[in-house]
Order: sequence, then C-alpha cells, then structure tokens
Amino acid sequence: MQYLRFISILILLGSCTSEFKNLSARENVNCEVDRFQPRFQSDLYSANVDVINKHLSGLLFIKLMPDSSIRAVFQSEMGLTYFDFEWTATGNFTARSVIKQMNKKAVITTLRRDFELLLMKGMDASMATRFSDGAFLYTKFPKENEYIYLVSDSTCSQFVRLESASSRKVKVTMTRTMPEGSHTPDSVFIQHRNFKFTISLKRIQH
Repeated sequence: MQYLRFISILILLGSCTSEFKNLSARENVNCEVDRFQPRFQSDLYSANVDVINKHLSGLLFIKLMPDSSIRAVFQSEMGLTYFDFEWTATGNFTARSVIKQMNKKAVITTLRRDFELLLMKGMDASMATRFSDGAFLYTKFPKENEYIYLVSDSTCSQFVRLESASSRKVKVTMTRTMPEGSHTPDSVFIQHRNFKFTISLKRIQH
C-alpha cells in the first residue's frame, strides 16, 4: 500500500513538472517577430484536418483583402465550404460561416487559435520576454490565458517552431517550411498534444 502511495506521489509530481524549467532568462538578446511573420497575399493550399476520428480534406484559400483584413476559407474538393474565417486589420475575429458539424464554440475557438499561430497574430512585441535552453532562443508572448513561444536558433536568425502553452506544458506546436527569401510558407503542420487534432497544409503554386 505504501509502495502504491509512493508511485502515486511520483506521478503527481511528474505531472506538475514544467517543460520550461530548464530555460534561463536572456535579457540582452532581441528577437523581432516581424522577420518571421508570414505575408499572405492570395495563397492556395491543399489541406488535411484530422479531428479525433474525423478527417476533412480540401483546399484552403488565404487572402489579404483590400481593407487589410485576412480571410481563410476551407472548402472540400466538391466546393462545400467547411468554414470561412476573417481577421480584421486590428485583429478582431469573425466566423463568417461554419458547417453545422463544426459549428461549436470549442471547435471554432480551437481553429481560430490554430490559424492565429499560422498567421502569428496576437504576439505583442512590447510584452515579450526571452529565454534560452542553451541551444534555442524562446521568445515568450502572453496571449489570453496562455502563452505563445517563438522558438528560434540562438541568434534569432532562423525560425524553428511556434508553441502554444500553459504555464507548464506545451499544448500545440506549429512547424513550417519557408523558401529562402520568401514570406509565404510552402507547408505547415499544426499538432495538438492533448488530443488528436492536426492541420496539415501544402501550398499549391498558382
């Protein structure tokens, strides 16, 4: 009985351990968000979204509108619109349309946050703090009740990934490939840690 109690305590302590415990503050290094921010104009992607046991595939169209708002429209190969999202120039979000199966607050909120990782929205440079694990630089931004980590190489010259996290655990990671000299990703992969939810994008040249 005491052995089981001991194991339970170890599991509890392990679950409380922060993934960021090995980071140390770096106050003398600057890492500007703008250098890594994608600049979409009128870009088309083949898209695959896996939500628990559901698979959706089709085309994702991301367009910068004349009023500087951004639209993200995800359609099936047959032309069915899964969702149509909009972010104004000031960052306000609107779900213009969502199919019935996905029209749930939790699903829309999750998708909004995922696409805001892709767009790198809501990362206030004035609130950024910087840390290092010796190999990578972590630039931390508070957002809503969580944090966004921009992970780069130690000199902030190369993008590695974005992480959405609580105070202790990474919840979502976003990786991408970007051709040299371009500001538009060729591919994007977003993965949730706590449940099966992935978004995979591959740019279609047009």
